Formats: sequence, C-alpha cells, structure tokens
Amino acid sequence: MQALPGRETDFQPRTGLLPYLKLLRPLQWVKNLLIFLPPLLAHELRNLLLYRTLLLAFGALSLCASAAYILNDICDLESDRRHPVKKDRPLAGGQISLAIGWMMALALVAISVLLGFLLVSRDFTFLLLLYFMLSLSYSLCIKRIPLLDVLSLSGLYALRIFMGGVAVSVPISQWLLAFSLFFFLGIAFVKRYVELQDSKAIGAIPGRNYQAEDVQVVQISGIASAYMSVVIFFLYIANSREAATLYRHPQWLWVIGPLLLYWHTRLWMLGMHRRINSDPLVFVIKDPGSWIVGLFAAACVVLASI
Repeated sequence: MQALPGRETDFQPRTGLLPYLKLLRPLQWVKNLLIFLPPLLAHELRNLLLYRTLLLAFGALSLCASAAYILNDICDLESDRRHPVKKDRPLAGGQISLAIGWMMALALVAISVLLGFLLVSRDFTFLLLLYFMLSLSYSLCIKRIPLLDVLSLSGLYALRIFMGGVAVSVPISQWLLAFSLFFFLGIAFVKRYVELQDSKAIGAIPGRNYQAEDVQVVQISGIASAYMSVVIFFLYIANSREAATLYRHPQWLWVIGPLLLYWHTRLWMLGMHRRINSDPLVFVIKDPGSWIVGLFAAACVVLASI
C-alpha cells in the first residue's frame, strides 16, 4: 500500500527557501495590520514614537501568528492531504519534515515573546500569549465545533485590534470592537460558505464538522452579521460622542455605510458564484473592486477629519 504524501517516510526535502517561506504564510501577516487601527482612528499617529512601537508589535504578532499557522498545519496534516488545494502545503506535501516544523514553531514563539516583552510592553506580551493560546485552541479543537469556530475567528481579529491599542496605550473604542466582531464574523462565515460549496461532492469539509446541508444557515448568519456591522457603524455616527469629537465633518462618514453594504453584498455574491478561494481575505487583497471601495472609504474619513 502506498503511503500518503507528506508522511515522515515520504519526506522529500526541496532546496531553497520557498517552502519555508510558504510555511510562514507571510501573506496572512496583512491581517496583523489591524493593530494600527486604534491609534489611527483615534488620530494619535502624529507621534512618531508610536510608529516604532507599532512596527515592533506588528513584527512580534506576525512571528507569533506564523508559529500558530505551522502548528495548525501540523494538526491538520491528514485533512490537508485530502484537500485539493491544501495538499500542496509544505508539511502536507512532504517538502518540510514535521520535526523541522515543530522546531520552527517553537523558535518563532520564543522570539515573538522576547520581542514583545523587551521592546513593546508587558501587557502587550500577555495579550500576545493569549492570542497564541487561543489560536492553538482553535487548531486543536475549536475549529471542529460548528459556529464556535467562526466566532473564534472573529474574536481573534478583534483581539488584534485590542493589542494595537494596548501596545501604544491608546484607549480602545467599544464601538470599534463591536463593529469589528460582526464585520469579521461575516467574513468568517464567507470562508465557511465557500468551503461548503467546494465540498458538496464529498458532503462535508475535511477536518470540520459542517455538513453540506448547513450551507443555508451559514449563508444567512454571515449576511446578517455583515449587515449588523453596518448598523453598528451608523449608530456610531449618530449617537457616539467620539464621532462628534474626532471628526469636524462627521456627515461624510455616512457615505461609508452604503460602501460597506455594497462591499459585503458583492463579496457574498462572488462567493455564491464560486469566484472566491477558501480564504476571502486573500481574495480581498488581490481584488481591485475591494481596493476601490477602500480608497473611497478612506477619502471619506479624510474629508470628515479636515
């Protein structure tokens, strides 16, 4: 009987740094840019010292995230080998051995914790360890619990934002946290929806406990979560003192609401048309339409501020 690819007995190392770079998933580091949001939205980035601290925090979080991704790949080894796309990941495809994967993960965690403790702050380091433990818990068990998995993913996004505020001692807006929870919950549901659409042929998502029949619940919950984030944004503009204090012309912020509605609805339509891969955020990074919406939204923020 032929062994599955990626087992230690079938380990076939490749020369060069590309497999190791792929194992780190540097494209996923874009998510960690969320730590810049609290000082940015609080209009606190005029202090140049904040940039240094935020860049160090970004580096520590990115290294920690890469360690979590490696451990996730180790936990998902068997299901990744059965996945049409994930089977080519360095560990699942046998390009890097499990022993090296374990050593890289442990080294990255150690370096990130030292970087956070020595160059950022003790409170940030505590949150960094919390992020790692939650990510590890997700890899070990939470991702196999339907609905709780997407809630956890949304929470990890919100935690990144909270870490940015703690890193530079900027108060965290409760409006921002509430908005981000529902915003990223909608995106997490898109991810599961796309996976369910792709797995209809086999009836389930490998390594998850969703069934093909769950697709409607996932779709409805995801769209509702996305629209709820827009409602929270409108309530922020209409009722919060922060909006009146931070923005000289807050009426420009109302334009962002329809932009968000358009963007969320378009994302779901593209998912239904199977034009999004298994990671919506990777799709968004490469999507010209998302960039255009983002530029218009940024312009509205600038106009509201000046």
